[in-house]
Amino acid sequence: MIIDKLLTFSDAQADITASGASTSYVDVIKAGDALSGAELYAVVRVATALTSTNSTGTILVSVQTATDTAFTAPVTLAAGTATVVTAAGANVVLLKAKLGTGLLRYLRVYYTIGVQSLTGGTLDAFLTPDVDLALPAA
Repeated sequence: MIIDKLLTFSDAQADITASGASTSYVDVIKAGDALSGAELYAVVRVATALTSTNSTGTILVSVQTATDTAFTAPVTLAAGTATVVTAAGANVVLLKAKLGTGLLRYLRVYYTIGVQSLTGGTLDAFLTPDVDLALPAA
């Protein structure tokens, strides 16, 4: 699977203690040829096992698009299902979704934490044209 640094939202992002956005966003215009005519998949996977102060804590990931970098009116393009944090071990894929139409200028990943804040773990999130077929479907 090819991972372009310029199409990366989170690279072992560890500061996800509450609901919030990925550390980076993608500017569709600046991405230019990387997005031109390609079938792209958004992938979010656990890099280091997630932990929470509550055994029923959950994480839900979604890909959002907006016209501004502040994401004042975000539109959700794809969302996974809420995953119990205790089931989110290393290399677990939380989202694998093909991006279709409706892209605005900016893209990001948003992490929604349910029940309790995360106390540890890291996440990777990126766009890729050749998703690994071995990754489980979202």
